[in-house]
Amino acid sequence: NLSRFPVTNTQRIQFGTEYDWPTRIYYLDRCFLSQNVALANGKKLVIINTHCSAYDEVGTMVAQQIAELTAFAKAEYDRGNYIVIGGDWNQCPPNYTPIDTTGSGHEFVLSDDQLPQDWHWISDPSIPTNRKNDVPYAAGKSYTTVIDHYIVSPNLEVEDVAVKDLQFQFSDHQPVYMKVKMRKEE
Repeated sequence: NLSRFPVTNTQRIQFGTEYDWPTRIYYLDRCFLSQNVALANGKKLVIINTHCSAYDEVGTMVAQQIAELTAFAKAEYDRGNYIVIGGDWNQCPPNYTPIDTTGSGHEFVLSDDQLPQDWHWISDPSIPTNRKNDVPYAAGKSYTTVIDHYIVSPNLEVEDVAVKDLQFQFSDHQPVYMKVKMRKEE
């Protein structure tokens, strides 16, 4: 456990999407992981990590996965809980302008209307979070994009978000740090 706060009620929830047979036997079963942290006010911080479908050529699978994910998160929020959803969306955040200098990618950009009202996508578009790993990384030459980001519920306020630029030294993804605080109850 990498947290000083006890995590309870961990659930792995598989998305209801899959590729057609026989393609599906070659792809991962996509899911999200939900973990709860009990708060002093009697509510929970629900932390959700997701990994949406890759190779979804038209973006419909990811749209369905986001709908499933936000329905789950909205139900938790309606119980009074605080929600943070983060992960590899395999799609760019809203208002991100893809910059493909290599001509090797096609990117889908998510939309604000995919979220419940007053929920927000949170990202740092200034530094790429993902790169293609078919060749060794070369800054300014390798295909890069932003596909790792967050969603937060309306009862949270984001204080900071930043990609930790490690020049893809350890992975084809870079870590994204986010600091949030609970909004005062009205």
